[in-house]
Parts: sequence; C-alpha cells; structure tokens
Amino acid sequence: MTDDSAYGRVTNPERYAPLHRAAAVVIAELQRAFDVSVVEVESEPKQRDIGLTLTSAWRLTPSNGGAPVTVTLTTFPGLYVRFGEWHEEAFPACGCDACDEQPGELAEDLREKLWAVARGQFHETQQSYAFTFPHGGRAGSGKPSRWRRLRVREYPAWPER
Repeated sequence: MTDDSAYGRVTNPERYAPLHRAAAVVIAELQRAFDVSVVEVESEPKQRDIGLTLTSAWRLTPSNGGAPVTVTLTTFPGLYVRFGEWHEEAFPACGCDACDEQPGELAEDLREKLWAVARGQFHETQQSYAFTFPHGGRAGSGKPSRWRRLRVREYPAWPER
C-alpha cells in the first residue's frame, strides 16, 4: 500500500537525468539508420503550458512525409515528446514517489516508440494514437471531440539510409 503523502512528493528527480542521454543516443541511432533531418528548435508553444521548464528540443523530420518527432529536454529532468502532429507524452509521466517510474523502463519505452514511428508503425487522430511493436502494441484515446472532424494520419516508414 502506498503512503498517501508519496503522491505529489518528488524526493529524487535526478534519477531521471539519464533520460536526456538516452534520448540523445536513440536520436543518433535514428539519424544513422534513416534519411531524417535533426535540427535544434525552440520548444513548441503548446509544450510551454505543461508546467515544466523546457531547455532544448530536437525536431526529427523524415525526408518522405513520415511522422515527425520533437524531443524536448526538461529541467525536471525528463523529456517531453511529440509524436506526429498531435500525440504528446512526458517521460516520466508524473515523477512522484508514489508512481515510482523507473528511468530504465522509461528509456526503453521511449526507444521502442521512436523506432515504431520510424518504421511506420504509428498512426493517430486528433483524439487517439496507436503504436505497433514486435511484441504487440499500445493505443490510447482522449474524450471524443464533437466539434472536430477526426482526421486519421497514417504515416509511412522513414526512408532508410
């Protein structure tokens, strides 16, 4: 049973610092394997509203119209990632002592998702997303929007080098 005081308490945020290095490593791997440009960019405006201080961001854009990815480093330390046009995730999602997210597992989750995007195994709508992995998949959705027509974005695999 988790102590209720552990929710909202973060006693060791530095344990997530290796995520910055993990992101740099997988970005370099993708850049070697695929025809993708990697440029440092300013953090996207929507990302500024998440309550984290953002430090630097890299935009990965494949040459063929595949799903772009923006990886942003936060001072927490952690990552904030936009996959495609609409799907965004924080690594860690919370970081509090109760959630106890493990940096190694988060780094592997990031790697798996970035490689799925590069292989064309990611699609999204404005309200949902899906990743396909060799061992299964992961999908999620938000509350359906009544005022937006849902566009499905199916992205091709990034071209290999």
